[in-house]
Amino acid sequence: MRLDEFLRNEVKEICKKVKLTGFRNKKILILGSNSFFGSYLALVLNYANKFYNINCYITCVSKNNPNERLKNLRKEKKIKFITKDITNKNFIKNILKKDFNYIYHTATYGQPAKWKGNELELLNLNTIVVNDILDNIKYSNSKFIYFSSCDVYGSTGRVIANEESPLKFDINSSRSNYAISKVMGERLCEYHRKKFGTKSIILRPGHTFGVGQSIKNDKRVILELIKKAIIYRKIDLIDDGSSVKTWGYISDIVCMILLISQKGKYQLYNTTGNNYLSIKKIAYIISKIIRNTSVTLKKTKKDDPDIVKVSSKKFLYEFGKYNSTNFSNGIKKLINSNKI
Repeated sequence: MRLDEFLRNEVKEICKKVKLTGFRNKKILILGSNSFFGSYLALVLNYANKFYNINCYITCVSKNNPNERLKNLRKEKKIKFITKDITNKNFIKNILKKDFNYIYHTATYGQPAKWKGNELELLNLNTIVVNDILDNIKYSNSKFIYFSSCDVYGSTGRVIANEESPLKFDINSSRSNYAISKVMGERLCEYHRKKFGTKSIILRPGHTFGVGQSIKNDKRVILELIKKAIIYRKIDLIDDGSSVKTWGYISDIVCMILLISQKGKYQLYNTTGNNYLSIKKIAYIISKIIRNTSVTLKKTKKDDPDIVKVSSKKFLYEFGKYNSTNFSNGIKKLINSNKI
């Protein structure tokens, strides 16, 4: 199977699980459409146009041309691609004159490898750009969906954090700029909502993986482990692998995002999976799937929150439980899509 076939299967499943009538005849703006979440939103909404007659109009904005996930959409009639740096204040002002119904701000970096050493742009995207967007839609009926992060909780220890939990990230950590910028973006959403009644939703995704991520250019930990297993048949961890994260499969998280976007009653939602697994455990799961792969550990620990356990309490309360993808099955899909 080719990558587009793997993606099509994921998108089909999403459209079967979530009714998208709230997007019917609506105008949707996706900022950062080349991102993992941005790409999936574009793919799902385009598929819904073709096979569910949603008739929505999608504008995708990214600093670079459409990536491998989106390349087949460039000739679609109801989707438009714009290559532009959204830190350009005039661009934001001009494009928001079109009065979009939904604005997704996914252009906020998800990979530490992409923002470390580029903290100024990171801060800009999560603060100045967010404020510019909110300032330009305060007298409109637009709904702004801001992608924050579960990094704001820091290390949770034995506690499973929910939306009411305190934020305890380590200000001295090398990752703190990421969490700080996300919190600032959230505060701007809250300010504009209270001051002007601006419609906004804050999402805090956990660690998300799945089909569409590539071992060629994605430096996130699961992709690095798979890459080592496929190429070297040896997963050599850079530390003891004891860090525990909250993992969710992309299709499940996108379903949550689409439901919240249309019907969510709250402003803040965690959008996470329910798998609390250590890096070491994931390495051994991958080694079982890709046979004849060994795993080696080191005694050192890296600069990363030790345990991050987060629940999507508000989503579950509002929408109920959902059938999430089995973690090992999700890993198998990701591995198979990287063997093409």
